[in-house]
Amino acid sequence: MSRSMPRAPHAHARTADHRSLKQVKQTTPRARDYFYDRYHVSLGHKRTTISLDKTLSTLMSLHLDTQPNTRSAHLAVRTWLQARLDQHNDPGRAYVSQWLQSRLVEALIGPALKQKYDAWLDSELDKRLSVDHANLTERKHRL
Repeated sequence: MSRSMPRAPHAHARTADHRSLKQVKQTTPRARDYFYDRYHVSLGHKRTTISLDKTLSTLMSLHLDTQPNTRSAHLAVRTWLQARLDQHNDPGRAYVSQWLQSRLVEALIGPALKQKYDAWLDSELDKRLSVDHANLTERKHRL
């Protein structure tokens, strides 16, 4: 007597299990919900969403003297982010989340560390420029 193997459902078949998996996917928080806070800001006449690491948004809310993980903290951070965008008034800006994140880090680190970073960045740029200049001079001599 031969036993037949159960057939796997087709990919397009609608089963009770398939619907329940879809429902689970819709209600399960995504990784970004655990690691990022999202803020809605206006850039010119467009609205955009800024994603910030939860640690940075928590530090910024503390910096702004608000209790982290509250509506008032979210509003304070969003207002701060919007003020930075309005201050620089560049509606065509690309990579808005990254740009705002760098402004936020600069606000958190304080002037002493910011000065050290700026000095290091200047020296790195000087090194690159001197290497580029040396390479350009070498190419001219070969011609």
